[in-house]
Amino acid sequence: MPGYHSFTANIIYNLAQLGIPIRDSEFFDIQTYLEIVEIHKNVYAGETPSRQATQADIDTFLG
Repeated sequence: MPGYHSFTANIIYNLAQLGIPIRDSEFFDIQTYLEIVEIHKNVYAGETPSRQATQADIDTFLG
């Protein structure tokens, strides 16, 4: 199954982004996992989108 590996990689990546160790993921089912990912997506959807830094941003960062 060619898609199986990318599906598994996506799950592992999402768990890492959520700060959930793979060993802890055995305690919830796929529906719970999908709900957690959806909540995570909704939180990040409310943030300002990324943009290229300007020189002013760099100067402010370097203070």
